[in-house]
Amino acid sequence: MLCAYKTLLSNRRVVLASTSERRKEILGGLGFPFTVVQSSFDEDKNRPNTSDPKEFTQWTASQKALAAVADLKDHCNPPDFVIGADTVVFLDDVILGKPTDSDHAVEMLKILSGKVHSVVTGLSIHYKSQNGYKERLTAEVTRVKMATLSDLIIKSYVESGESL
Repeated sequence: MLCAYKTLLSNRRVVLASTSERRKEILGGLGFPFTVVQSSFDEDKNRPNTSDPKEFTQWTASQKALAAVADLKDHCNPPDFVIGADTVVFLDDVILGKPTDSDHAVEMLKILSGKVHSVVTGLSIHYKSQNGYKERLTAEVTRVKMATLSDLIIKSYVESGESL
């Protein structure tokens, strides 16, 4: 979605409403400058009332971007584009959120081990228009088959500090 706009975006103020290292890496790979801000939206306390992973991630991505727009719109140089994103794992009709601690991460990896699951990412792009900001939403679903992992591999992975 963003690659098609590379030339346009290179001359605009783009804000990524996320401090995720992976999101910064992905956006940075597209080759246009952007600023990173931490969204004031608390996704742990505000969850959408849906079990549909696309709706869930799009809503959360939108709220992250909206919070950044609200925080920055009165700035002397408000952004032209604000990008929000959210990713969840979906298995057996259940949305698995981020692990709360290392024990929870071990539990989640044991559940996913040897199974096919979906990784769903919602993307929200708020862009400046004559009447404030407008929004474009999309979601991408990737099917993943995780190898069967031993308890030792799972424990070592979690202890490495890598996130799911």
